[in-house]
Order: sequence, then structure tokens, then C-alpha cells
Amino acid sequence: MSSTTDPDRGERGQILVLFAGGFVTICLIAALVFDVGQNLLDRRAEQNAADAAALAGARYVLGAGYTFHGGCQSGSTLPAVRAACDVAVANGYVDGQDGRTVRVDLPPVAPSIKAGLPEHIEVTIGSTRPSLFMGIIGILQQRTGAMGVATN
Repeated sequence: MSSTTDPDRGERGQILVLFAGGFVTICLIAALVFDVGQNLLDRRAEQNAADAAALAGARYVLGAGYTFHGGCQSGSTLPAVRAACDVAVANGYVDGQDGRTVRVDLPPVAPSIKAGLPEHIEVTIGSTRPSLFMGIIGILQQRTGAMGVATN
């Protein structure tokens, strides 16, 4: 027998709505954590490769007076650029492949704090990869990048 004063009548099914909302929220947070964590791992690998490439190229910039601004695909024969690009390739960063870019600047350009300083080399490595879980909320691509600057 039911009456209009039954306190349980209007509260049936509330836990299902709360559970569904909480589950969706937890899934979105997990997706964000996973993709951001992957971005941090990618950026660390890019930073290591950019630093190593800049150090390799720095061996050849002392007193050379080089000027170069471009990617590794340009086929430059400058020793500093070739050394930097070779180290980037050895670390798995081939300019123009798999959404990866490798740029070498002699001397460094803005926004680097060493912009315009002669006998410095700047290597910038970037990559784009598809989102693993953040595509659910419309973020389809993840971009990361790192820059290394060195001198001899």
C-alpha cells in the first residue's frame, strides 16, 4: 500500500544517477592523468635528445662563424648541424617522420635566452602524437617539445 507521504517514493534511483556521474568523472580524470603522464615522459625523452644533440653540435661552433636556421631535412653540410642531427636520429628523432621535428639554429633564436649569441647552437625537438584517452573530450592530438642550447 502506497501513500503520498511515503518518504522513499521520490528518492528511488538516486544512487544510480550519482554512480553514473561519479563513474564518468573518474574516467575523465583517469584519461587526463594518463595522457598528461605520457606527455611528461615524451617531453623528458625529447629534452634528453635535444641536450645531447646541442652538445654534439657545440663541438664544431667555436670560432666557425656559422649561421644556419632550419630543420635536419635541409641536408646541410655544416659539421655542427650534421653532428646535432646525427645525435637526434640516434635518439629516435628523425625530422619529418612520425610527427617529429628537429630544428637547428646557429646562433639561437628567440624565445631562447641565448638568442643571437654567436658560437652557440640551439636544437629544438618536437613531436605530435594522437591522444590515447583525451579524444573522448575532443582533444585529438598531443604536442610536446624541448630545446637544448650549448656552446663550446
